[in-house]
Amino acid sequence: MNYNLVAQIVLFCSSIGLGQMIFRKMPVLSGLSDAVEEKEEQKILTKLKKGIKEKNPLKDVQYEDLLGTVLKKVRILFLKTDNRIFGWTQKLKENSQKKRIREDGDYWDRIKKSTDK
Repeated sequence: MNYNLVAQIVLFCSSIGLGQMIFRKMPVLSGLSDAVEEKEEQKILTKLKKGIKEKNPLKDVQYEDLLGTVLKKVRILFLKTDNRIFGWTQKLKENSQKKRIREDGDYWDRIKKSTDK
């Protein structure tokens, strides 16, 4: 049995049924007035605007001060990261110097042993 054919038939029949329902309800939907929705939207918007005007949490904010504090915090963050990276590079330099000293020490020890023989 071909399941793909069955699925296509079911899809086709359901599309026809859905189209038929929409066609029947078209006059009912067109009869609804948009004015009711517009009034409700306007009421909600006016309430929202009034609430924002009354509470207005940003009326006393000085934007220059706010920008200054944000920039200070960003600067501190960059300085902290720079300090951390500088510390890491210092540790890497110290470790490489210690490794080089160990390698050099072994080299001279080997030369001394070879000359003693």
